[in-house]
Amino acid sequence: MLRRIILFALTNLSVMLVFGIFLYIAGIQFQTIYKIVISSGLVGLGSVITTLRMSKEMVLKSVQGVPINIKEPKDKQERFLVETIQRQRKRLHLPMPEILVYKANNVNAFAAGCRKNSAVIGVSTGLLKNLEESEVEAVLAHEMSHIFNGDMVTMTLIQGIINAYVGVIANILAQISSNCVSGTSETIAHHRSMVHNLCSKYLKYILFGVVSTLIINKFSRYREYYADAGSASIVGTEKMIAALKKLKLSYPPKEPDNIQIFCINGKRIKFFPGLFSTHPSINNRIKALIDGKYIKKVKTCSYRR
Repeated sequence: MLRRIILFALTNLSVMLVFGIFLYIAGIQFQTIYKIVISSGLVGLGSVITTLRMSKEMVLKSVQGVPINIKEPKDKQERFLVETIQRQRKRLHLPMPEILVYKANNVNAFAAGCRKNSAVIGVSTGLLKNLEESEVEAVLAHEMSHIFNGDMVTMTLIQGIINAYVGVIANILAQISSNCVSGTSETIAHHRSMVHNLCSKYLKYILFGVVSTLIINKFSRYREYYADAGSASIVGTEKMIAALKKLKLSYPPKEPDNIQIFCINGKRIKFFPGLFSTHPSINNRIKALIDGKYIKKVKTCSYRR
């Protein structure tokens, strides 16, 4: 994780530097550039640190799941979950994650946490009720693949970089808009300030709502293919395909929005699913497994038997 954070920090600084140079060339005063660059960088960095520190706690609070006592599972079902994850985590050379079960009729599971040694896997009661043990095994391997690949941390870092971009761009456009208000009187200055504040506020909403969603969802879809491939490499392609077919027949996911992006079964979007969906369609995921496109690319040094 440290390597990812260092890479994020360097990327964030590079973004701030490039935009600072752009603003200077555009003729904006240095003092204004300094304020925009510093404030946007702090917003991006602060967002990442806060989210990383609180990610697991926010997830646990959102689903209100019941933790499993790993040392003393209380029944056959809990014992199966613990033993399966134990086998998979040893194969991937990972610490044992926490396990919890939460009430939901839909078939779903997720992985969360800011570090590989502080991860949690949650499974829905609908998943345990409707899937065969071999299919549950495949879903768990999917989530362990997310942990192995550090996807939760990467998602948070991407969000932080986007926060920095959006803050800078919104402030640039707001500054340009306010400069279009001509005049020198106090009234004009007041109007300029109002235009700047309104543009900055609403442009951030628009950019966050559209641009950031497109970028984050693109990466989210990409990582689902790799987690599917990781599971197929651990337990076999047939088991993962069987699990995906059960997801296709499941109720739509009801998990909170901040959880769904981490779930194996994401929200189904009818309009422009290739742009605004956090997950590929189940049919596309099954096709990718059959083609073996992503299985060849996963880190097979740890996945292979």
